[in-house]
Amino acid sequence: SQVNSGGANEPTMSGNGLTWTKITTQANTSDNNQRITAFRAMGAPTSGAATIDFGGQTTTSVFWGIEEFGNVEVSGTAGANAVVQSTTKSENNGDPMSMTLTLSAFGSTKNATYAAMIGPDTITQPAGFTSIFTDTQDLGPDNYVAACWKAGNSTSSIFTSTGGGSNVATGLAFEIKFAINQGGFIFNMV
Repeated sequence: SQVNSGGANEPTMSGNGLTWTKITTQANTSDNNQRITAFRAMGAPTSGAATIDFGGQTTTSVFWGIEEFGNVEVSGTAGANAVVQSTTKSENNGDPMSMTLTLSAFGSTKNATYAAMIGPDTITQPAGFTSIFTDTQDLGPDNYVAACWKAGNSTSSIFTSTGGGSNVATGLAFEIKFAINQGGFIFNMV
């Protein structure tokens, strides 16, 4: 999410008959006007709207996506054990930009990796990852988002971005715990 000034509020999420729990969030360290947040939920969703609430704040840009993964550990309160570890990062660099999201050693070689970045220009996802979604909005400068995953471990996920944008980027990554014949893991990134 992005606002013009005053710092981007940390969002909350509700809807679809699920309990949405924040995994991690990061505001950019330049002016706090850009924020990336990931939520998780477990169970079978109901039809209807999902609501992302920014605490009454008007945003100038919001990217969001809802993904579902199968064979994920579902134990713990509201599936707390589905995510083993997470990391976030904010950078304010000149172009070309390169952001490395670093996780610790994975608990199992079967665990998966999720990574996402919001940046000023076209983003290239890390090598070996499968794209979940990409999008761009022209707000002068452009804002671009890329979300991807890897069916395996990646302790170092490197996004790159080039162009003439504002050079502020925020990103996150986390480890998803694999479990045979377990339920689904649904999450949202804004």
